[in-house]
Amino acid sequence: SKLVKNIFSHKIPVEVLPFSWTSVTLFLKENLEAKAEIRMSREGKVGPITTDNGNFIIDVYIGKRGLSPAELEREVKQVPGVVEVGIFSLKKPKKVILGSASGVKVLTR
Repeated sequence: SKLVKNIFSHKIPVEVLPFSWTSVTLFLKENLEAKAEIRMSREGKVGPITTDNGNFIIDVYIGKRGLSPAELEREVKQVPGVVEVGIFSLKKPKKVILGSASGVKVLTR
C-alpha cells in the first residue's frame, strides 16, 4: 500500500477479470487518457500476476486531470470487468496500517 498526495503522479492498481483485461485497458486509454499495462510476473512464473481470486492486475497511469479521487474511483469501478480499484476515497476507513521497510505507521481519523 502507498500513501500519496497526488494520485495522478503514481500508478493505480486495478483488479480485472482475466477475460476482460484488454477491453478494460482500451476503455481506460480512450476515456481517461490513461496508460495501462497488465502487471507481469517476474521470477519463477510466466505470464500475468494473478490475485487470490484468479484475477489480473492492470497498472494504470491516469492522464485525464480534473477528476476528484472519488469521481475517478467511481468511473473506473463502473467499467465492465473491473473488480476493484486501488483508490480508497468512497469508503474511508477509520484506521489504516501501512507497513514499509522503515517500520509500521498507523493512521486514524
